[in-house]
Amino acid sequence: MSSVNNLNFQSYLKSICSNEDLPRWQEFYTPTDALNRQSLQGLNPKKPPLLDLRVQRVEIKDAENSQQEPQEKIERLPILEGICKYASEHVLLVGRPGSGKSTALERLLLEKAEQALIGHSSQIPVLVKLRSTGTIFELIEAFLKKHDTEELLDLNQETLDLLLHQGKLFLLIDGLNELPSALAQQTESAQQKLKKFQGHYSKTPMIVTTRDLGWSNDMGIKKKLEMLPLTEAQMRQFVGTYLGEKNGSSLLRQLDQRLRKFGETPLLLWMLCSVYQSEGRVPSNLGAMFQKFADIYANKLKGDVQVHKASKSLWLRLLQQIAFAMMPQDDPHGLRLSISRHEAEDLLTEYLKKNDWSDPRNLARTCLEDLLKHHLITPKNHDEIEFCHQLIQEYYSAEYLLAELRHSMINLELFQCYLNYWDWTESIALLIKLVDDEQQAIQIVKLALNVDLMLGSRLAGEAKLEFQERTVDLVVERDIPTRIKIQLLSSTRSEFAIPVLCQFLSDSNHWIRQDAASALGKINSEISIKILTKTMYDESDDESLVGFRAALALATINSETAIRALVNALSSEKFDIRLSAAQVLGETGRDDVVEDLIQTLEDEDDRVGWCAASSLWRIGIDGSELAVEALNRILSSNNPDVYSKATYALDEIAYFPTLVVANQAKEDKQMEITGSNLYERINQETDVKVILKILQDSGDVFSTSTLGRVGRPQLLSCLSKFLLENKNVEIFETIAAIQSRCKFYNYEVFQAAQKEVEVRNQTSEEQIATQVYIGIVINGPVHNQTGQVGIQNLPEPIQSQEHHL
Repeated sequence: MSSVNNLNFQSYLKSICSNEDLPRWQEFYTPTDALNRQSLQGLNPKKPPLLDLRVQRVEIKDAENSQQEPQEKIERLPILEGICKYASEHVLLVGRPGSGKSTALERLLLEKAEQALIGHSSQIPVLVKLRSTGTIFELIEAFLKKHDTEELLDLNQETLDLLLHQGKLFLLIDGLNELPSALAQQTESAQQKLKKFQGHYSKTPMIVTTRDLGWSNDMGIKKKLEMLPLTEAQMRQFVGTYLGEKNGSSLLRQLDQRLRKFGETPLLLWMLCSVYQSEGRVPSNLGAMFQKFADIYANKLKGDVQVHKASKSLWLRLLQQIAFAMMPQDDPHGLRLSISRHEAEDLLTEYLKKNDWSDPRNLARTCLEDLLKHHLITPKNHDEIEFCHQLIQEYYSAEYLLAELRHSMINLELFQCYLNYWDWTESIALLIKLVDDEQQAIQIVKLALNVDLMLGSRLAGEAKLEFQERTVDLVVERDIPTRIKIQLLSSTRSEFAIPVLCQFLSDSNHWIRQDAASALGKINSEISIKILTKTMYDESDDESLVGFRAALALATINSETAIRALVNALSSEKFDIRLSAAQVLGETGRDDVVEDLIQTLEDEDDRVGWCAASSLWRIGIDGSELAVEALNRILSSNNPDVYSKATYALDEIAYFPTLVVANQAKEDKQMEITGSNLYERINQETDVKVILKILQDSGDVFSTSTLGRVGRPQLLSCLSKFLLENKNVEIFETIAAIQSRCKFYNYEVFQAAQKEVEVRNQTSEEQIATQVYIGIVINGPVHNQTGQVGIQNLPEPIQSQEHHL
């Protein structure tokens, strides 16, 4: 074995640095990093600018003086700076699909390779994609050897073990949520192995990315960075640069208040610009945008490109067949992000055969090659293929399911098999956007609410706008505690929830009023901004807590209109309104409020001035040079109060890293004590009734986070009951954590589905057909027009889960 100190990485590093794709990701941020880049050439001549993508990390910081309460301090950083800062301690980068996680790793791979090549770093960067098959060692070795073009490296597991123990590698691990299907039955085991690997090689810097699917799948990594959504200013900059000033302004006018819905991630915003560039108008919703984008991509071929004459007409249905086969079927852990060419060819052959195409095998083979060359599916390696992005796969599976719903699929099947599976959620959300029939949309939301209230509430707000008044009413009509109902209404993010939330703003219970104000902040519309602004000035709120929540909600919305409302509040005659605005403006991280906060340092009430200084500190921590420059500028002030407040803010900015470490150590120690005490009493073998008794006796809702890590699916029913009886919305997080670990929402529905699978495996097709027919007759009347089972007559085990979360 070669000494690790004598290993020659020059060929490997040069290969990374000369990669045709990576250099342009450094110059431009292209949000479709997972798409087939070769296929994108010529599709859009303009490239968007490098976006200043940012991440945040929440810290718990004690009050610095008696006038302030302990509060969360949010550290916001440019993405590469943030992940590098914590990589030595290991960091989990969490974000929505298309938010830029994978692109960030590729850009960092290039930068670290360039630094190592010129001798500015001794650490060798390695990118590992967990969707690939193999152990972590095999994936590391494969990536190193793939780029070792001159074969200078002598690698084996023993060598890699030494490199990792000595911290010689810099690991970029992409897709914790994308463990391959080969490990479907052992997903927990695979994650445990990865967790042990991470703990064993503590000296090796590691960055792990994952979808925002619940904090339970975190490998125990304590440093977590969350991808921040694009700000409105970034969205406008992106659109203007991509489409040009004239077309960009036209698109923004058409979007009006829908900009955030279409631009939550760079990928979605890029797709929107591509569709607008081709169509000249904004699609009605995200589902329609995906449809248009796929259509544009299918028709981008030039006339001289040769494909089989029948190929293009079949692409939509063929991609649907492949996507559906890769989604979970009878196993909630059955999501696949790649499929073998052979299986894909068999799938397409079977479909073509059923539809009476001649020579289906050869046609399937030809169509598959055309799709790989010209559409949104791409080779992964010599024997596997994958969709260019998981969102694309989810869209085509939604199209498949929609076609089945229109023709033959009964609602009971949708209820049991797909609505209940965690990995189907994004597809179902796209599906309901595409449903044109209001009654069918209502039926889906009803079914989803019976599976899980949070899921059903989200789908209520995902339906087409013209259906949302009725779908949101389904949430309103639920007989559940008010605070829980408010939480569910906020999950719809629909304007049709606003009237009900306004009613709750007048409730006699101040907790309900505060919850309603916070919920309105999650509904980004001009209507909610007007209501929140009025609530902020409401003189009937003696304690000012609701007004503060309204101000904080405006800061959460962070649109131009919301920020103007907060800046105007700094000049209010009422002290408590000025105080609230000064407190929350720091959460926006915006340069354009710095001067207003500087002026507020001279407020007649020192408490307002100190809050303004604290907000300037937070903006400075976010990386705002303007805030730091402004604070330095006013150090020459003749006003001693202003001088002291500016000094305070600058000192906090300078010493913030030290404070972060100290507070985090304190917080981690406390969580360790809490967790260990509970783990002594709760484990995988503990009876569910005993767990519920411990939970009730403890009276500490925070301790329920430990239950999320235990991950027992049987706990879902207990926690749902506990939530409804104790009306404590914090338990939502624990329920979501267990669901994300188990990959389904409702334990009873899952059990029923599993029994059905067992029966199906033991019964002939003829008997199954008879049982399905009999089941429909017995369990509910078949509607003459739709042939669907009535929701009110579903089998008892399912119907009884009306309040299950």
